[in-house]
Amino acid sequence: MKLDLRHFFHLIKNTSYILVKIDTPYVPKDFPDSYAIGKDLDIIINRHDLTFFRHILEKYAHDYKDDFEMLTREVDNGVRLRFEKKGKLHFQLDVSCGVNGVDESFVEASIRNRKAIDDYFVAEEKYEIIYRYFYYQKKKKKKKYHLNYIRKHILKADKDLMSKMGVNLDEIH
Repeated sequence: MKLDLRHFFHLIKNTSYILVKIDTPYVPKDFPDSYAIGKDLDIIINRHDLTFFRHILEKYAHDYKDDFEMLTREVDNGVRLRFEKKGKLHFQLDVSCGVNGVDESFVEASIRNRKAIDDYFVAEEKYEIIYRYFYYQKKKKKKKYHLNYIRKHILKADKDLMSKMGVNLDEIH
């Protein structure tokens, strides 16, 4: 059984959200028609939409109740919905109101300036770069593909915004 992510995006199409980190080595080129088994999808939302997203996740999970074990867990600033098969992660929807290191006004600006791709929305590069920086820091610098993304897109970066958000440019080079 496979999840229908296009259906999920249809359910959230009128909400304020962005997907981040979809340009990573494990995300298939034909996403959202396929996705990496055992991985997650990071969704950033406005804080005021969290209750609504919980309901959407419940509705979406209900469609798969016969195919997967579902675990919903409240986490800092959000909620996770895990789809498991025989105790192993199949896929996870990770919904949060931000990332440690970014403030609410940054989240709101990144969502307000989102761009549409196919059936979903992503952050503009200048925001994605900053999200990646803080994910890279959070994971103790183990996920080098975040740093590689930043280096590849640095010309699209807003240096003033990066400085305001506390991004250490020396660390990137």
